[in-house]
Amino acid sequence: MPAIIGKNCGDNFIKNTLSKLKKNLPIDIWNMNDNYNNLVHINDLNKLILHFISKKNKRNKIIIDCLCSKSIKLKNLIIYLKKNLKSNLRINYFAKKNNFKKVRFNSKISYKFLSVKKAIDLLI
Repeated sequence: MPAIIGKNCGDNFIKNTLSKLKKNLPIDIWNMNDNYNNLVHINDLNKLILHFISKKNKRNKIIIDCLCSKSIKLKNLIIYLKKNLKSNLRINYFAKKNNFKKVRFNSKISYKFLSVKKAIDLLI
């Protein structure tokens, strides 16, 4: 399940990272060279729900991969957040392997989610 970001969003990686940057608390990041798009802005979810409500054929059941459309390297995301918050906090980067496999289902729908940067800009 991706992080849902927006005004008054619950705890998630992005919100916690922003909070730590604002409070100058240490941040540990693993897999800094991995691509990150495991978030969706609440505006995108609202538009997606309206899209499916308005469709005439409501009997088709599909699985939707609700993620930002344009991924960003995790290291670049952290740099982007630091720059936007004007934080000088030092980040601790660690290498760690994971064995997750990405599954893509979005080719079945005609909806394009916000990019990671655009979703973050709406949050900040």
